[in-house]
Amino acid sequence: MIGLEMKRTVKANGNEIGQSISLISGFAQQQEIFVPTLTVDEYLMIQAKLRMQESQAIRRERVDEIIEMLGLNKRRDSKIGNPGLVKGISGGEARRLTFACELLSNPSLMFADEPTSGLDSFMAASVVQIMRNLANSGRTLIAIIHQPTADLCPDFSASRTIRHVAFAVPASGLFALLSGLYGNTSNFPVYIRWMQWT
Repeated sequence: MIGLEMKRTVKANGNEIGQSISLISGFAQQQEIFVPTLTVDEYLMIQAKLRMQESQAIRRERVDEIIEMLGLNKRRDSKIGNPGLVKGISGGEARRLTFACELLSNPSLMFADEPTSGLDSFMAASVVQIMRNLANSGRTLIAIIHQPTADLCPDFSASRTIRHVAFAVPASGLFALLSGLYGNTSNFPVYIRWMQWT
């Protein structure tokens, strides 16, 4: 756009870190593009070679560790597939594979773009559990979640590592939701930042 000037600053704890944020962070995209004919293990080994400057043995060990951590053991030798075209892993497993790719470099900060979107409630719950495990392992996890089911709200709030939750709902709807979940909104354990749609 003519005349549009963009400026940005990336800060952590008030300190400017700029482009070096990419050295400590990972970004789990909402829609990852996989090679459908590769197996989960093959795909992660290729990603490890691209992301890690380590020996083959260390890359193999890291991939095995992440496959175990994210519960992909049973699907290790399964083709990734492509929904509607090539039979493969489920949507929830694909979402976990997205996290697996980002975890190869062992980031301390992870961003997740709508990790539960498009998943049924069972798969969404399994992804939320993975996210809680990652947060409880000392990582900072920042996620954008749209329309979580009421069943998932306690999973987010119960984690002590989650401090801020933004709700884009009318205040009356939020208080009704929280009252139903916790009996009393004073029992809700996180700070609530109100968002207003205009």
